[in-house]
Amino acid sequence: MRKLLTLLGVSALLVPGATALAQAGVYDASCQPVKAAMVAMVKTNRYRATGTITSDGKAYPSEEIYVGDTLYTGIAAHWSKTAVTPQGRIDAGQGLGLRYYGCRTAGNESVNGEGAIVYEVHSDVKQPKIHTDSKIWISTKSGLPLRMDSDAGDGFHGSNLYTYGTSVRAPAGT
Repeated sequence: MRKLLTLLGVSALLVPGATALAQAGVYDASCQPVKAAMVAMVKTNRYRATGTITSDGKAYPSEEIYVGDTLYTGIAAHWSKTAVTPQGRIDAGQGLGLRYYGCRTAGNESVNGEGAIVYEVHSDVKQPKIHTDSKIWISTKSGLPLRMDSDAGDGFHGSNLYTYGTSVRAPAGT
């Protein structure tokens, strides 16, 4: 359970299972299309990521909503609210030593009827030390991420679908 809580805390900031700082960090040359998509996502200033975080065989529903300069993270029906600017998210990711490398295209697929290029991505965080292997589906139309699946070893897996636009609102009661 302790590892899950650590990973959930990090996932509220990073790629594995969530996306708040996926646009931050250092990208090698092979990962520039992924970086462009992540930067475009944060610049939308309004997105929702819904999915599941699995740890030690238990699945927890997760949701992340970013509206304006506020990030709402809900895991297993518990919400947290954090005031954070796009630049603040980038700075925090760099402070954790977030690094992306070895990105490669893995084909074309569709997510909810929208065409996407699939990228396989490797990432590392220095503190706490976490290695993640992810697949990211990037829209061929908008250039935004549509889906992300991530594995961080030891039975930890995160999967998210993304929506964008004015229909994305803060969760009720937060």
